[in-house]
Amino acid sequence: MKRITKSREPSEFAAYRRKQGATYSNLPEDGKKALRQSLVKEQGGLCCYCMCRIPEVGGKYPGMKIEHFKSQSKYPSEQLVYKNLFGACWGNVQGRLTNGSQSQTCDTFRSSNNEDITSFSLLTTNLEAEIRYLRDGTMQSKRADLDHELNKILNLNDQSLRSRREGLRDAISNRLRQLNTKGKVTEKVIRTLIESYKSRDATGNFKEFYPLAVYYLENKLRQYK
Repeated sequence: MKRITKSREPSEFAAYRRKQGATYSNLPEDGKKALRQSLVKEQGGLCCYCMCRIPEVGGKYPGMKIEHFKSQSKYPSEQLVYKNLFGACWGNVQGRLTNGSQSQTCDTFRSSNNEDITSFSLLTTNLEAEIRYLRDGTMQSKRADLDHELNKILNLNDQSLRSRREGLRDAISNRLRQLNTKGKVTEKVIRTLIESYKSRDATGNFKEFYPLAVYYLENKLRQYK
């Protein structure tokens, strides 16, 4: 996960929100479309929790859920507050059919347990500093409350997610190893790689799971100090 910087809410959504008696369940489709586009754009095309790609098809996002960080059922006054809304992946919504709810992740897993997130905010400046990544792709936090919610509320160490993160780490490691055989791994090279992962591409998107890449490369960089 990483901190998300919110932009201005889309005008279609804002216009509806100001109407007396407005509720999320009655939000018109044009408002939801504008909301999805805005959320995906500000998140760089990634799920707010697991950092996997939210697919885009013809300007629409069929693999996306609009996440209420504070749930609608417990916090109805927050249902149309833009800072409470994020873009999440489907979280393997079909997972229950094959391996029970443990195959589900992100908001889908959280919703099945109806639990609140209390240990962090997606708007927190130092959120990335609270998380570390192990060799096998496991996400961890030294804070017991945050570590609990990563695993027991969001299931972000699901085997599939772990394997994909491990694959990215191995790919970067192999690239550095290849460069090293040619004597081309320098502090400058690593800094350049870090910036490439921190930066959006020409379409405004980040690379999948890029916080892991930044974490791994910044640890490598410390070897040069």
